[in-house]
Amino acid sequence: MSGGTDKKVQVKAAKMAKLAILDVIGLVSNIKVGNSIDVPKNKKLAIA
Repeated sequence: MSGGTDKKVQVKAAKMAKLAILDVIGLVSNIKVGNSIDVPKNKKLAIA
C-alpha cells in the first residue's frame, strides 16, 4: 500500500511544484511586461 500511495503523492507534489513555478514565472513576466503594457494581465485573467 505504501508504495502505491507514495508514488501518487510524489506525482501530486510534482504537479503542484510545476504549477507554482509556472505561476512565479508568469508573475515575473507580467511585472516585466506590465511596466509597458497591461495586455499579459488581461490574457492571464481570460485564461483563468
